[in-house]
Amino acid sequence: MTILISSLLLILFLSLAAIISYILKIRKLREIQAMFVRYNDTGKLDVITNWIEEKQSDQRMVRTLEYLQTIEDEALAVQVYTAFEPSRFTHRHTRIFACRAYAKVGNREAALELVRQLWETYPGDDAILELFLETHLDLEEYEPARKMLEERLTRKYKGTVFARCQARLLAVDGRMKEAVEIMEGIAKKEHILYVNTFAQPQKRLIFEQYVFSQKLLDDWKAQLDGESPENT
Repeated sequence: MTILISSLLLILFLSLAAIISYILKIRKLREIQAMFVRYNDTGKLDVITNWIEEKQSDQRMVRTLEYLQTIEDEALAVQVYTAFEPSRFTHRHTRIFACRAYAKVGNREAALELVRQLWETYPGDDAILELFLETHLDLEEYEPARKMLEERLTRKYKGTVFARCQARLLAVDGRMKEAVEIMEGIAKKEHILYVNTFAQPQKRLIFEQYVFSQKLLDDWKAQLDGESPENT
């Protein structure tokens, strides 16, 4: 009986915690959306920067850059980030979002410099290594990525990112059949993982990875079939 009561209390506690977390998440989303409505009405960047400075600046900067990444407005994310001194926000997630934004808008030097700084700050961190590899591959800086990846592949790893990077480098080297074989396994694994994942936002992130992998796979297969390929 005592065990049953303890189990019920634990379930109740976890349920309440989940509900509170959801309410806080919705409240924060509405708060940042309201701020961006004011920004859209005025077009003034200081609406965003003043909101960030108002309180909990580090957290608000991360939330702002994450929101802009979600709505795919990397250009505005870069404007927000560069509105402050480089030393103003050094939080790990702030720099990760800023690096991705720089890469998306084609600011090669800023993206590469920021990801290199991150790797120096967090050596051995697989999440940062993934960002390092993908940033360099997206910007066609293949040799630094190759060197880092070769060392990492000698050790065990989880997920599909490193294998996808390996396939991308094989494709760059013209070893298309090998790249296709690896990517077929990656796409299949990511699709299964997507179907079997119910938690958000993990499901969305897995789907985005799957879509990217499938696009690369389709492009490479087209090249093997002699069709006009897209850039990889």
